[in-house]
Amino acid sequence: MEGSLETLFASVASRANPAGMLTIPDEVRCLDTNDLEKLESAFRAWVAKGRGAGVTLARRRILALFLLLRHTGARLGEASGLEGRSLVLEKGLVRLGTPPRDVLVAETVLAEIVGLVTTGGGRESPVLPEYPFAVDPGHVRRKFYACAEAAGLGREMGSPSVLRRSRAVELLRGGVPLPAVQRLLGHGNAELTAAYVAVPDDAMRRMVGDALDREQRRSSARNAFFGRVEDVRIGDVQASVRLQTPTGLEVLAIITNDSLEALGLARGAYALAEVKAPWVVLQRGEHPRSSAGNVYPGEVVRVRKGAVSAEVIVRLDAGTEVCAVLAADTLATLELCDGAHVWVVINALSVILNAV
Repeated sequence: MEGSLETLFASVASRANPAGMLTIPDEVRCLDTNDLEKLESAFRAWVAKGRGAGVTLARRRILALFLLLRHTGARLGEASGLEGRSLVLEKGLVRLGTPPRDVLVAETVLAEIVGLVTTGGGRESPVLPEYPFAVDPGHVRRKFYACAEAAGLGREMGSPSVLRRSRAVELLRGGVPLPAVQRLLGHGNAELTAAYVAVPDDAMRRMVGDALDREQRRSSARNAFFGRVEDVRIGDVQASVRLQTPTGLEVLAIITNDSLEALGLARGAYALAEVKAPWVVLQRGEHPRSSAGNVYPGEVVRVRKGAVSAEVIVRLDAGTEVCAVLAADTLATLELCDGAHVWVVINALSVILNAV
């Protein structure tokens, strides 16, 4: 049973993140996230054993350099020549290389890096050396190798180039697109970055199968509107998102700003808007005066009446079919039947958005 659960969890994880199925070619030496954590622990233990202010300060600088390489994928030469002003703490950015490229780093990590190399000035206005990572490269490599051995990873796995490849693989397997990782590393072409990972035949079939499955769900799901985000307007608490389907139908949704950020929706992105059938309101007569946000003319194409409720299928002018579930007495009041012209009203707050 345990094996079956592991298989199930692996299947769910791969569907949530197909990039997680990427493998690492044998010739590519890199560390996975767990090994990187072991290496970091070895560095911290080494710093903690330092005796005297001078030794401790020197070791803190090496730890800061390790964290910088581990979280940015920078080359050792780039990091050694990095100016203190290139650590943009308030934006969580590190400016690397020539031509310069901005690499986003978790603010907590960047704050620790700055703290490790700060010489004074207090937390609010740290004083950084002009070149905080200007350490002899040979000395750096020796300490990196020693910490890798202490972590049980093997001397060669502490190489700065291994850290660079490890960060790239970590991001690629985390779902960051190849062009973004290429820019982060400063590679001249995508082939250099793509060489770090491979897609096995079985994984490729699963990825394509998942994509086909999502396409099928988009085309067959009831009250599901697939389209491109045309407009996003952010308010104090909530945001309005307007998307347009391939048939020209526009759907307005209102979601919280937190949800907007979590979904990563912006103009030009694609999304799936879903509406539960009981939330679809049908009206007869003239164009309804409504603040619902989504009002469409349509024609009833099918009615299924039960003792308590009824299911009504309406075809909109754009050709999309919408299902509404009404109380049986409401069906009688509206005098709905095949061919009846109705207005479909959907409150923007009732639209559920999913990123695709």
